[in-house]
Amino acid sequence: MRLNQLILKRKMCVFLSVIVLTGNLFSQSFLNQSSQHRAWNAIIASSNSIGLSNANSANNQTTYLDDGMSQFFPNGMLSSKFHYWKHQAKYFQNDSLSINTSVKWYETKAFRISLAPAILVGVGLFTFKDNGFLNRQDVREFRNRYFPTFHDDLDDYMQYGPAILAYGLKFGGVKGMHNIPRFTVNLGISSLINWAFIGGLKQITNVERPDGSDNRSFPSGHTATAFFTATLLHKEYGHISPLYSIAGYSMATMTGVLRQLNDKHWISDVLVGAGLAIFSVELGYVIADALFNDWGVNPPPKVTAYDRKPGNPSFLLAKAGYANVLSELSTKNGDVFSEAGFNLGAEGAFFFTNWLGIGGEFSIASFPMNSDNLKIEDESIYNYIDGFYTEAMGTRTTFFGPYVNFPLSKKAALVGKVIGGWSSGAVGTINAIIKEEYQETVGTDVLPIFEYNPKGTWGVSAGISARYMLSRNIGMNLFLEYNYSKPDVTISTIRSINPDGSYAKGEIVSQDGVESDFFAIGLAVSAMLW
Repeated sequence: MRLNQLILKRKMCVFLSVIVLTGNLFSQSFLNQSSQHRAWNAIIASSNSIGLSNANSANNQTTYLDDGMSQFFPNGMLSSKFHYWKHQAKYFQNDSLSINTSVKWYETKAFRISLAPAILVGVGLFTFKDNGFLNRQDVREFRNRYFPTFHDDLDDYMQYGPAILAYGLKFGGVKGMHNIPRFTVNLGISSLINWAFIGGLKQITNVERPDGSDNRSFPSGHTATAFFTATLLHKEYGHISPLYSIAGYSMATMTGVLRQLNDKHWISDVLVGAGLAIFSVELGYVIADALFNDWGVNPPPKVTAYDRKPGNPSFLLAKAGYANVLSELSTKNGDVFSEAGFNLGAEGAFFFTNWLGIGGEFSIASFPMNSDNLKIEDESIYNYIDGFYTEAMGTRTTFFGPYVNFPLSKKAALVGKVIGGWSSGAVGTINAIIKEEYQETVGTDVLPIFEYNPKGTWGVSAGISARYMLSRNIGMNLFLEYNYSKPDVTISTIRSINPDGSYAKGEIVSQDGVESDFFAIGLAVSAMLW
């Protein structure tokens, strides 16, 4: 099995390396062809906006035009696309009209359009294994523990949501980067690239789906379509408002999550599909720009998202971090004790002022359980088993409450919260591994001899995070929080295993108000809804 996975990984790496390298060569070629033209449009926009009309500026323009750059728009008008580019390109510096020719490799467009896809594909390939740190089986086991019977067809429709929104905005008169014909052409070119990537890999890899339904699991086509359409929406309308980008990528992320919850895809399928889809759109737009230049480009909006002054610090975020239990269950000399686990969640808040808001979160915490010290009173059980393994203990929370924001500078702030709501724990078991010669007699290869069943209850959480803005709308948070609840717990056991394969259950024990608390520390990515 491991050898087959290694061979398959090598095939995937070769395929992905070829297409990404080819894509970058194409994009760099097209950028070399048109970057001067684009740079000059940005320079003209800059000179028009800051009113530079001195002799040196005119001389500089004439000099550069003599080098072949002679396409000015009438009356100083410029290609609308590049009015937006001036906010992010490094083609001009301060009040100078000189082109920045010392752009480093990590500042090139080829690198920027490849970075996020490369990270997603790289992490996806890293998870394509059945054991070790961050493997696909562990992620699927997490799904089976918390959502074993989950099924929802929403992902079949949500994948198209961002494209429907983009066309709806265009037909509704909201102008994006391109008009409808040019946007459709961009979509078509990008679709061909995406189809080649996703379809080609499905044919080469033949990875079985988690539910065993077929061998077309890798990469996820639904997720690829969702991130493909989300990136189209982002490129067309993200410069007008970040809310469009957030809406698109939220739908795409939910599609990827649903594909895993529906047991149709491994996490590796989802991550690689997302990365290739984003790269397909980026490369498709580069090719379309080279082929059609300014055809179908809309005039720029008078005010873009980058021109507006930030408002109240409402936000959405996704978080992940280290978590550890603080209650007696963490005592290492117990029969069973918890080890360090993880905390994942999504959070958001709406701020009425710059200081005060209300919001909520949905989070999951999971803690591996160690049963090395476990001793069974009836030692005859050991005649039938090879050992034990334990399922992780976990909790799901849906909390709401007040949030506060304390600005430290233009880019930094502290965010605090005290929230509460419903907390539900996952059923945990200690399983006996039945010896092979007794599996037919007992009727199973694994027998749960201890079951820990916490009931849902009310809980509270308090936390603080330090946020630093990486760009106008994207921030990185370092968070620390504490979670507390007191669920009622039911414990059931198997007292003994009989020679005929039957087993005797012990008395069911109920415990009221068992303290359950943990702390978590980690990182989060914030999308600001200024």
